[in-house]
Amino acid sequence: DVEVGDRINVFTDNEEFTFVVSNRMILPELFVDVKTRLENARWLAKSEDTRLTLVTCWPAESNTHRLILVAVPVIED
Repeated sequence: DVEVGDRINVFTDNEEFTFVVSNRMILPELFVDVKTRLENARWLAKSEDTRLTLVTCWPAESNTHRLILVAVPVIED
């Protein structure tokens, strides 16, 4: 149910980080060619920016697609 613009809080032992979802994608995973799967996998690669990337199967009872959420840090003034 997470949508673009939603906030995600990540907690460590002594810090809290807030991210805002900037991208929500549902990408095919099964029954697609290798080129498509590699293109989808780029969202899991190391990036030059700071981001939080969450990946899960979609729909919940299947593994035909991946739901990928990309969130960027919230900079509080």
